[in-house]
Amino acid sequence: MVPSSLPSLPVLRGGPLSVGSSVAASAYASPRVHEGYAPEVIAGCMAMASPPVPAATAGCSAPVMPAAGPAPAAQPCAPATAAAAQSKLLAVSPALPSAMSRPVWSLEDYSISRRLYKGSSSAVYKATCLHSGIAVALKVYFLNRLPVNVVHMLKREIEIHSQLVHKHVARLYGAFLDDSQRVVLVQEFAARGDLFHVMQRLGGRMPPEHVAELVMRPFLEALSYLHSRGICHRDIKPENVLFTTDWRLLVADFGVSINLHHERAVTRAGTEGYMAPEVERCPLKAEPQENKDKPQLAYSTAVDIWAVGCMAYELMVGFPPAIARAQQDSQAAAAGSVGGFVASQMTAAALHFPASIPQTARDFVMAALAADPTERPTAAQLLQHMWLLQAAAAQATRRAAVATAAEVQVTSPIPMPVPLAMSAAAPQMVAV
Repeated sequence: MVPSSLPSLPVLRGGPLSVGSSVAASAYASPRVHEGYAPEVIAGCMAMASPPVPAATAGCSAPVMPAAGPAPAAQPCAPATAAAAQSKLLAVSPALPSAMSRPVWSLEDYSISRRLYKGSSSAVYKATCLHSGIAVALKVYFLNRLPVNVVHMLKREIEIHSQLVHKHVARLYGAFLDDSQRVVLVQEFAARGDLFHVMQRLGGRMPPEHVAELVMRPFLEALSYLHSRGICHRDIKPENVLFTTDWRLLVADFGVSINLHHERAVTRAGTEGYMAPEVERCPLKAEPQENKDKPQLAYSTAVDIWAVGCMAYELMVGFPPAIARAQQDSQAAAAGSVGGFVASQMTAAALHFPASIPQTARDFVMAALAADPTERPTAAQLLQHMWLLQAAAAQATRRAAVATAAEVQVTSPIPMPVPLAMSAAAPQMVAV
């Protein structure tokens, strides 16, 4: 748990209106993030100066480089000094690698190789843990530059993210507050970057079978895990889906996530184009506790399912779905019913699907985009959707064919069906 001393400091999230927590450079620079705070709060966040590169310790370099540039050879840092004893450990992952375990955490424990991102109140660096040799991403916040509402969000992000342990969730190894009043999040490094940029390098969209097997299945496994713990992500989009060197998918950026077991979700949070209608109806706010006493505004993890439908559509078609909105029914909105509001705000407009999109994939998207949140399937139910089951069966058939061909050592003049994977060298679909 995060020590109680942090609530008196600022908590947070990322983008034009906030600060993100993903571990790849492109995942921090998304222009599509929206956090539901009043304009004057947003303006205050944007006016804050970006934090400088952490001061290099003796013998330790911290060069500032663009994310796309080559990383210079990391120079060894001295081990943590007595000054590091002033730092305060805020949280540690229950699955922390033993080589990273230590009683005192400090920036001196890392050799910083390059800056991945610079925002209005935070910066992200690629670094190497000197104790373990593990590559990490360091996200650094200066508390004296953060408004109270952002501190609230940061505290919540640390509390939620540090306790998540799943193979498809980016790991938050730990978080600490140093003697310079900097909060440092030590996160798993995702070398391949985010899904949005992978998709761009693939030409802007992906074949439906690849979306199903390489993205939707592992993503929904992670989402089912989150929802089983009461965690609503609230900012699902391709920019917040990362890949490791071996193309293992990771769900990232818990900056606006919320634990529904602990508090009511009543905030307009997330990214335009991915917000469920029941999220869009929530008002902007200036303080963390605003509207918490209004149960009629509350929404559930079904908002994540809506975003899954948007993401699946975008991956296959090349852009997010354009959902038609009906004219507001003030009486339905005043009634306070989520179902009533959604029915008045959203029309069941038929989305356009290219002919190449199979009916099962269309059904998957439309089920996730049900106007009434109570009619949307859960993440666990979507894992059993016919689209994913058929894709898994096809993948198993391809693998079996490859295994059989290798076993009998037969060369066929006709190309054999093969399983799909990402190339280790570049984001293109290849046989394995």
